[in-house]
Amino acid sequence: MTNNASDNSATICPRCGVGCRLRRREDTSRTGRAKGINGPANPNGRLCRRGINAFDFRLDDPETAAKTGVDNPETGRLIHPRCALPETEPTDNADSTHMRRISWQTAYETICDRFSAVREIHGPDALAFLGAPHCTNEENYLLQKLARTLGTNNIDNRARHCHRETTRTLASRLGYPATSTSLDEILDADVIIAAGANPADRQPIAFNSFIRPAVSEGATLIHIDPVGNETTRLADIHLAPRPGYDAAVFDLLSTIIVEQGGIDETFLSERTRNAERFQQSLMTLDADDARVAADIDAESLHCVAQAIIDADHVIALTGTGVDESGHTETNQPDPNAPAALIHLLGLTGNLGCPGSGVIVLRGLINEQGATDTGCVPDRLPGNQSIQNPEARARVGDVWGIDPPSTPGTSATALLDGFGNDIHAALVVGENPALSKRDPSWVKDQLNSLDTLVVIDPLWSTTAEYADVVLPAATGVEKRGTVTNLERRVQRLTQTQAPPGQARTDFRILSDLGRRLIGETFDYQNIEAVFTELTQVSPPHAGISYTDVGVDGQQWPFHTDSRLYDKEFLTSDGKMSFGTVQSIPVVTDDSAQTFTLLTNGRTSEVYGETEKENPQVQLHPTDAKKHDLTDGMIVTIENADAAVEATVTIETSVRQGTLSIAAVAADPLIRAETGDSVVTIASSSHSDDVDTTNQS
Repeated sequence: MTNNASDNSATICPRCGVGCRLRRREDTSRTGRAKGINGPANPNGRLCRRGINAFDFRLDDPETAAKTGVDNPETGRLIHPRCALPETEPTDNADSTHMRRISWQTAYETICDRFSAVREIHGPDALAFLGAPHCTNEENYLLQKLARTLGTNNIDNRARHCHRETTRTLASRLGYPATSTSLDEILDADVIIAAGANPADRQPIAFNSFIRPAVSEGATLIHIDPVGNETTRLADIHLAPRPGYDAAVFDLLSTIIVEQGGIDETFLSERTRNAERFQQSLMTLDADDARVAADIDAESLHCVAQAIIDADHVIALTGTGVDESGHTETNQPDPNAPAALIHLLGLTGNLGCPGSGVIVLRGLINEQGATDTGCVPDRLPGNQSIQNPEARARVGDVWGIDPPSTPGTSATALLDGFGNDIHAALVVGENPALSKRDPSWVKDQLNSLDTLVVIDPLWSTTAEYADVVLPAATGVEKRGTVTNLERRVQRLTQTQAPPGQARTDFRILSDLGRRLIGETFDYQNIEAVFTELTQVSPPHAGISYTDVGVDGQQWPFHTDSRLYDKEFLTSDGKMSFGTVQSIPVVTDDSAQTFTLLTNGRTSEVYGETEKENPQVQLHPTDAKKHDLTDGMIVTIENADAAVEATVTIETSVRQGTLSIAAVAADPLIRAETGDSVVTIASSSHSDDVDTTNQS
């Protein structure tokens, strides 16, 4: 790998969680284009098309931006602080909307006065703070510190919800809510399981740098997903279970492996607990019923099980499809697919050794870091429980203020409380107005706040309801660190200045902190915040900002990049087994129900194409059954919304499912339960078909 230590113009791609290194092209005829530089995540210096456009940061809806009267309607960038204009105060400085420009001093005074008043009248838990996976580690750290020094744990970020069940299971069974190994370990794997994910499309550079070469060298790629996609094309075996039955597939594989004597007895006896109980619980599983429920043929299951038994090293890559595979049509407990996958890897000893483990395919640049630095309601920086007195004491000694001990409220519940328990909210780089709820309800919730403050580089839907909007810098306009999907902490380099009066979130949050709290927020630079993080977060301890280096460092620092090589971070150092997962009741096929699958596919920048011209994919058998043809315009509808889409007939989509991009399906899946009934019909006939919506 080329050493680029002298290249001060290189930074980290802000487009996803892989962490590719890049710099701006010198060719002035291609303004805004990026060039890849060799790094741990992109060893060949390649970039995907999203990465190539890393410096072209703009709003995907210029018409909306123009209506707001922001300073640059073409990009939607905010470059002046703004506040809501009282109806009794007309001014020549007002925009076409309710916002007017104000000075930074006025903005800070307004925010501090209003937040202080809410805290004094209603208490600190009347405040809410929402962070973002687009912000740096240091910025997310400052946001959660601001919340906690004001006396509340009402701090959250949406990244925590994307892989919530997966990371919760990893934390409880193994130790950390994070990837257990590194991307380059994929090259040592004999079997690669990609479950509920499409890395060929969503993480293409990682896919082409590690997965494709491993398969070329003989590794077996097993893709587990109800819908075939770009990743399936490289796979040796594709299991397409009925949506919601991933856990059943993993438990069936575990059953076969136990029956075939493929378990790792040494690993189980030395490094796990309750393994015998788990194996006994597998005996209660009716394999034939489970296989029929999951709609997987026995031959394919046995082929996958045998590949795992024959392999020395098995690594699993998980996406949101596994995390969201719980079944919601019955009152039964949702099966925990991530736990079933961990059981499978544990039975075969594929945790904590080379070429093994779990890689969580995070989607955004700092999803992992937002959680690591404490932007969650129940965890301090370093993934320490807020109820751990030693952790609180460590943090309090550094801050000079003890954090509260009662867990805060999650982002979803905070939105529920707007206008009732919650009176003021600070939203940093987030857009809760696009929550998967009824839009009119969300609007009412946002309007019911006494004070809403939004910090963002772009004009957003949430900003329309804000009392104060502050212009922020983007990832290529600031310094700091971010943590990629393999726990690698990497440094950002400022490659251009923020436009107008826009400031970094670091500066804004430290300014607010000094005014609201005092000298504990008196930071001279980003390095000082990083140093403080290393003092309160055990996984980040023992390294300086400079020592992060060009290629970054995986936490815990100064240890092997692979977690759990000697012991798990549990009370007794052992992995914990649970029991076999429940098998949901299969919906009667005679009812002609479908499952609506949403996928993360977007256009190369922000998803404009699939939002404006969505396509719904379905199997040829289903298309014939319901007189639908390729290219036909259909309406997918439920009680609350309707979406028009163009039919695409694909054999890769399993029968009984419809697949549509998440950005297009958003109006249909706003309900938190995700199980609303929808219909699909062409505009030329009325043969509507009931379908079940599962995001």
